[in-house]
Amino acid sequence: MQTGICYSALICPNEGFSNMGEIVAQLSKGELRPAEHSLAHVDPDLDRNCLQERPENWRPLFGQDGGAQTELRDIEIGDLFLFFGRFRDVTVSDSDNARGKVIAPRRGSVAMHVIFGWLSVGGIFKVGSPEANEWLDENRWAAYHSHFNGNHKNNTIYVAADQSFDVFPGAGVFRRYDERLRLSAPDCSSSVWRLPPWMRPTAGHLPLTHHQKAECWEVRENCVILNAARRGQEFILNTTHYPEAVGWAGSLLSLTSQ
Repeated sequence: MQTGICYSALICPNEGFSNMGEIVAQLSKGELRPAEHSLAHVDPDLDRNCLQERPENWRPLFGQDGGAQTELRDIEIGDLFLFFGRFRDVTVSDSDNARGKVIAPRRGSVAMHVIFGWLSVGGIFKVGSPEANEWLDENRWAAYHSHFNGNHKNNTIYVAADQSFDVFPGAGVFRRYDERLRLSAPDCSSSVWRLPPWMRPTAGHLPLTHHQKAECWEVRENCVILNAARRGQEFILNTTHYPEAVGWAGSLLSLTSQ
């Protein structure tokens, strides 16, 4: 699914580029161009500043459907999403022609999974239901979102709460890289994660979903190493069984104020 938003409409926080289309075009080596037919899937949509002319009552949104949404069927208001993606270090330099800034993967850099944003759930709507239609009638600005367009099975929209942990914004992005946001273990493939030791499954505690097998986990002195499911998209951790997760997530969100 794609929105009607092209990459060139997305605002870039780096002053060396006028929009995200320029970055996408260079990093994809021209495969994706910043033209109207190169459309972005802006989901989760967490950053008010990534698009111009947001309405005053805009709220961050996340959509899911199909089997992936089935994984999220037990998500409730008050739960927290942490979003991760695959990243590499890049270099930005001046071009020797009129093209402007040049961006490219840094030589020797490796791909890694990094947490880039969060959303505390303030509303859950099954798209097409009376409740979702009523909410959309009152919030017509949300009609741009890809999950409000098309006919998709098991389609669901999550709306951000006002706040996370009564202190932080209900959703947002981490604007600076920090090692504490990195999931991938050093000198390993991106899907081998280094996690806090308390996350290791113990008897009677449900493990991180998709990681029930003991061989997925390797206990080390100050951490636990997880061979993360490569095809997994939604991993769920029950904080009733792992109460340490609340403080850990709060410490990550505190990075936004540093």
